[in-house]
Amino acid sequence: MTTFTKALSTTAAIALIAGAVAFSGAANAGSHGGGQKMMKRFGMIDTNGDKKITPDEVMEWRGSVFASMDADDDNELTMEEFMAVSMGDGQGKNPEKKKMKQEKKRAKFKPMDTDGSGKVSEAEWTAAGKAGFAKADTDGDGAMSFNEFRDHHKN
Repeated sequence: MTTFTKALSTTAAIALIAGAVAFSGAANAGSHGGGQKMMKRFGMIDTNGDKKITPDEVMEWRGSVFASMDADDDNELTMEEFMAVSMGDGQGKNPEKKKMKQEKKRAKFKPMDTDGSGKVSEAEWTAAGKAGFAKADTDGDGAMSFNEFRDHHKN
C-alpha cells in the first residue's frame, strides 16, 4: 500500500469512526443532526447506492479501516494501533463522554482477539465484522437497511 493510499484510507476511517460516535451522542440528544450524520456514514459504506449495505460492502469498508489502523503494516492490530484512532470528534467538548466511548472501544478488542495473542489479525477482524453484520441484519435478508444500521450503532 502506498503512503498516499494509506493516508487516504486513514482519513476515511477516522471520518467514519468519528461519524459513528457523533451519531451515538446526537441520537441521545434528540434531533440535532445525528440522523443526517448516520445517513452520510451509511451512504459511504453503501458504495453502489442501492440503499442497502451488503456483506461485501461492509467487508470492503472494514478492510480499509483495518489498513488505516495497522500502522506497521504487519496485518495485525495491537491494542495501541486499535486505540490510536480516537472515538469522538477530538475537540474535547465532552471529555467524559469521549472517555466512555474510548472505554467501550477498548472493551471490543479482547473479544476480537479469538486466539488470545494480544493482537487482532486481519482474519479475526474480518470474522468480527461478519458476526456484527449477521447481528445487525435483524430481518435475515442478507442486507442491512438504514434502520438496521442505525439500530445496530445505537449501542
